[in-house]
Amino acid sequence: MREGVEGFEKQVVLYCTRRERLREIAAEASCAARVSHAGIAHVLDVGVHEEVAYIATQHVAGTTLRTSLLRHGRLPWRDVARAVAEAALALAYAHGRRGDDGRLLGIVHGRLSPGRITIEPAGCARITGLGVSWAWPDHLGFGAPEEMRGEPVDGRADVFALGTILGRCTDERALPDAVANAVARATHTLPEHRSTAAELHDALAVALRDAEPAAAE
Repeated sequence: MREGVEGFEKQVVLYCTRRERLREIAAEASCAARVSHAGIAHVLDVGVHEEVAYIATQHVAGTTLRTSLLRHGRLPWRDVARAVAEAALALAYAHGRRGDDGRLLGIVHGRLSPGRITIEPAGCARITGLGVSWAWPDHLGFGAPEEMRGEPVDGRADVFALGTILGRCTDERALPDAVANAVARATHTLPEHRSTAAELHDALAVALRDAEPAAAE
């Protein structure tokens, strides 16, 4: 909880590391701070306290997909597809963010997993952890093949993670063909053959829309 004048306070999440890493972590956080989207927890501050460097981000209330998976096992595909679609839309914005010179900023989350997608009480999905990839050295099996090979990554690595999340949080055998195809394209081994975040969102949005009549029967 951050406190200010006249009793002002705001709940935040602090990611901490050694003071000497400040320049390293601040570069990623400063880039992520230029992202302002309702589907992404905002980077609020970077600072140092004694020997600790920290990054403060917006606190997101709700339940992560990871928590729901641990509590209930495989989740209904519609719920996960909706959350992944919303996350993909937010990432499409982040991946397309440009600097003052018109060049892409090259923003990549880099550590997406079920624990980094929170479903808020209102039902909307929000991504956490953008700008602090260093906080999780291990990608927990959601890393793209190029990341595992130690190659440079871009936004297509995030798309791979989203597709993997959708596949692992649901019973893949129960996925409609349109959703299964979206997962397959998002998780293609070769990044140049993967869908973009915007394309993944659109494919899932269509699949969810087409499933509505069947759900109502």
